[in-house]
Amino acid sequence: MKRILKSKVVVAILILLVVCLGIVFAGDVIVKQGVIEGVNFKSTGCTIDGTSAVAFGSGTVASGHYSTAIGAATTASGSFGSTAMGYETTASGYTSLAVGHSTTAGTLRSMALGKSFTNNLEDSFAVGFGQKDFSVVNGLVTVHNDLYVTDDVSAHTYSEHSSFYDKDTYGKALDYSEDSSNTIKLNAEGQKEYNHEEDPAFLQKQVTVKDYDKYTEEEVWDDLLEQTITMRIYETHQELRSNLSMKVAWLRQCVYELKQENQVLKGEMAQLKAAVGIE
Repeated sequence: MKRILKSKVVVAILILLVVCLGIVFAGDVIVKQGVIEGVNFKSTGCTIDGTSAVAFGSGTVASGHYSTAIGAATTASGSFGSTAMGYETTASGYTSLAVGHSTTAGTLRSMALGKSFTNNLEDSFAVGFGQKDFSVVNGLVTVHNDLYVTDDVSAHTYSEHSSFYDKDTYGKALDYSEDSSNTIKLNAEGQKEYNHEEDPAFLQKQVTVKDYDKYTEEEVWDDLLEQTITMRIYETHQELRSNLSMKVAWLRQCVYELKQENQVLKGEMAQLKAAVGIE
């Protein structure tokens, strides 16, 4: 009985040895063109110059201390945790992060996510596609282009870049005021909604909206992947909206003109009272 148990233990140990050797050899096959050096891993064509840096993919460079470069042609040159991921991204700032296609995070603790733009603001996060579209810097959230919201927006206070009402161009503000019934229309569902077409021209603003449920597909060549991929081309349409900043300026002028008319009426009432002897 003891001999049987002993032989089974020996067999189990041999099986375990074979499995472990298989894993090692399999691992060597998987990374057959790579080199493992301590905590560093380099794929073919990659460069590691920084202390405890990591680079893998194709043509990636991790030159900052504790930096990481992943993907193709990415560069992580900022020290202490800079990370570049995707294609042709650059994280050159201290503890910076660049993700996507041709993005650059170029300063202290900066982050860039998207395509073809640079974020050079310290302690910031930015998203963009062709330009910086959205950023957060020290608690300040900035949208760098038009903001289209499909639902309610709520805030404790609103601050806006004020427009002005040019009376020389538009004339008297009260001339554009009309009853609210003239600014109401029925939509396709028979519900009442604001009719922007009844706004004065200086209040109207055209907005381009992308239709994500309407698109065509085209076959295009991708140089990075070296193969044909399918790209979606989305349809767009124009929607008429109101320029809120200009509307505030117009209403402010309306209030001022009403105040002037009220002052004239007060003067005329005073003259009338005096004429009839009413104190």
